[in-house]
Amino acid sequence: MNYKKYGLIMFSLISIVALAAEERTEIEFNALPEAVRNTVSRIIEQKDITSIARIADDGYVKFEIKSTKTVNNKDFIETDMIVAADGEMMKMAKEAPLFDIPFPVMTQVNRRYPNLKVDEVEIVKTRYFLLTGKIDGRPVNLKINDDGEIQEIPVDQGNKAILSH
Repeated sequence: MNYKKYGLIMFSLISIVALAAEERTEIEFNALPEAVRNTVSRIIEQKDITSIARIADDGYVKFEIKSTKTVNNKDFIETDMIVAADGEMMKMAKEAPLFDIPFPVMTQVNRRYPNLKVDEVEIVKTRYFLLTGKIDGRPVNLKINDDGEIQEIPVDQGNKAILSH
């Protein structure tokens, strides 16, 4: 039997059920908890917000805020945020100009993809947790994103996480 294949199928089915259990409600800015309003206000001007959704999933509440800002009467900067009910930023994706990418990073990209024509750049920030533990005596390091995605991080000889992500 191909256990990886069955595991992937089961994970996909569980993900579909989890998405179906998610309850989304459109709300107004003033209906946000104060901690969430404060976090959003530090990053986005209220006039630029295009939608706010309260997302409840199995007792866990978070808020998705989308905005579009006009710059120079023609350019649009879109920002998508997910903020936990306690005001902690879970994820933010914001359009950015190509020149915001650090020069050493662009040098690597140009070496690896010399003919790349960039259509869009987004700066993405996510909150995650690092867990260390053991399974049957074997050390394990996990990176867990707020959205539930789990990545196993290789463990070196000193049992420290090798963070290359």
